[in-house]
Amino acid sequence: GDLVQRAIRSIPPFMRIKEPVKVIMSHWSDSDMTTPMFSEAKNLAGWIRFLSQGEYYPRNYHEKRSFNTEIIVGGPHASAAPENCIDFADYIVIGEGERAMDKILDKCEHAFVKGEMIENLDELPIPARDMIDMSKYNMEIEGKRTATLITSRGCQGACCYCSRKSLGNIWRGRSARKIVEEMEDISKHGYSNFYFQDDVFCWDMK
Repeated sequence: GDLVQRAIRSIPPFMRIKEPVKVIMSHWSDSDMTTPMFSEAKNLAGWIRFLSQGEYYPRNYHEKRSFNTEIIVGGPHASAAPENCIDFADYIVIGEGERAMDKILDKCEHAFVKGEMIENLDELPIPARDMIDMSKYNMEIEGKRTATLITSRGCQGACCYCSRKSLGNIWRGRSARKIVEEMEDISKHGYSNFYFQDDVFCWDMK
């Protein structure tokens, strides 16, 4: 975590990525990106590679990397145009990320990793927010601390401009029980507003 935080602090503000970067075992760094943040994600990947060479200072730039950090990218842009990412990422996740990450952690030999669609979203655990410092996530809407969540994936529409390729054109919804369970968990972290980020929030009118 400290390695990535040093990378983020070293990036000029106008280049700084807005989305959180997640690190697994200090050897993996992954970012979920949309097209507007493609350049920022690419710049951040370069800084992470630079810092993983050893010491922070430029004199060690050409030395052997001590962390051997591998860069993983996914999300709408990577799914729609994976070839754009091959020059700065070790793995490009196409589609949903959970089972793709299983393949990567099992030492997948291919750069392009196809994610499998999860039909029953209730199989997924709610995000382990207790494992990160939630005090750093302070988005506000109408003056209230707001957290994001999704209640479904996919969309059966066919709009040519949409990013639905990353989550497919089959709509799948979580059960009301699981949604409420996550909202209750979020509330424990001091949030009173919820921002639903579904591709299509009102597909199932029930």
